[in-house]
Amino acid sequence: MTNLANHLENVSHDTINRYLKTENFDDQDLWGNVKDEIVTNTLMLFNI
Repeated sequence: MTNLANHLENVSHDTINRYLKTENFDDQDLWGNVKDEIVTNTLMLFNI
């Protein structure tokens, strides 16, 4: 979110920061905004 202001004209970082501080978001709000962006049919391998 901190990079959002770089991609929007006429919206400053401070404006976005104030908005995020005054609104109440929960996990369902976040999921509703990102679920279409997440690819679920992939395989991730970790070498630990």
